[in-house]
Amino acid sequence: MKRLIHRSISDEVKRLAATYKVVTILGPRQAGKSTLAKTVFRDYDFVNLEDSALRREAEDDPKGFLINHPAPLIIDEIQRCPFLVSQIQANVDEMDGYGRYIITGSYQKKVRKEISESLATRAAVVHLLPLSFAELKGAGIKLNRNEQIFTGFMPGIYSTPGIVPAEYYMNYRSVHLDKDIREENNFSNFRQFNIFLDVLAGRAGQIVNYSAVSNDVGVSSVTIKEWTALLENAYIIRFLPPWNKNSTSRAIKSPKLYFIETGLLVSLARISSPKEIGVSSMTGAFFENMVVIEALKARYNKSLEPKLYFYRDNNGVEVDLILERGQKELDLFEIKSAYTISKEFVRNMDRFENLHPGFAVRKNIIYSGETLPEPVNGVRYINYSDISRYFTEDERYIPDFEK
Repeated sequence: MKRLIHRSISDEVKRLAATYKVVTILGPRQAGKSTLAKTVFRDYDFVNLEDSALRREAEDDPKGFLINHPAPLIIDEIQRCPFLVSQIQANVDEMDGYGRYIITGSYQKKVRKEISESLATRAAVVHLLPLSFAELKGAGIKLNRNEQIFTGFMPGIYSTPGIVPAEYYMNYRSVHLDKDIREENNFSNFRQFNIFLDVLAGRAGQIVNYSAVSNDVGVSSVTIKEWTALLENAYIIRFLPPWNKNSTSRAIKSPKLYFIETGLLVSLARISSPKEIGVSSMTGAFFENMVVIEALKARYNKSLEPKLYFYRDNNGVEVDLILERGQKELDLFEIKSAYTISKEFVRNMDRFENLHPGFAVRKNIIYSGETLPEPVNGVRYINYSDISRYFTEDERYIPDFEK
């Protein structure tokens, strides 16, 4: 029997469907987009454009397709027929009410381009990533740190008993990643592309250096940029931008690279068991990757703008993660895989504060130890599995026209 885990973003999707005519749910393959849509909107009809017959129907006669499948309607994997968005726009312009169409997609470039051109002001866009710690806790699931990194966060692993994570991610790579990339972009040099994936996994948590990756893979840096863009559009990787509010500063201006799913990351890194994670030279990188993506999930699950950055300058000052709360308010986070507190953890945040005296900062350590009930010398110490609320403490402003 499959287990259905409640998704934190459900309430946001309901809220948006009450104020927009179309809600678009974007996210990686198998992250639970169609399950979310069908669970929240139980009374809606459902069509999946992976079905070749339905896809041909939509391609041959978009208007007739939407007549045959009337709103309210869930359309799954819209990137298979992105031009259908134009007909959806024509339809909703003639309709009263909200939440008429719920559309999902796993390749964001095509979908977002069509939405921005055809559904501006009519559509809300949310991002559904794999399961968060809060969602796993809500389902009574608790793994230790290395087990969690290795197992990953894909809902399919937790919904069906007996799935072997290593097999799951090997199949995910071959069936979804390779297939989708090949079909979407029509290129054939997959031997080098697979080398590229392995090389990229070894650089998780690092500043992107296209030339270095190019040398290791044996293709041009232009091709490497194209391939990383493909992976970003398919929700395989995520770039974390640098924080730089001073044009004359010596801050690094290149982004850092992370994988959306740690289970896929460790599979690409040839890690074969949770035990290996604890002794790997990449333990810190795996842990940091998990934390950064968990922070992103927390923001997305409240449909908040990410506002997440890192800082590094040429003098060696580095802050792993920054949440920008306002023009002059920052939350600083150092990410440490250690289980024990060290005074050295705070050093770079102190240096950053001294370099930017005009900013009010809150200092936080995310580590493998216990969450402490009170700050120590003004610093909060937070267990990695408890971080969600620390990234959603700001409130969204909604005007009250009745007061």
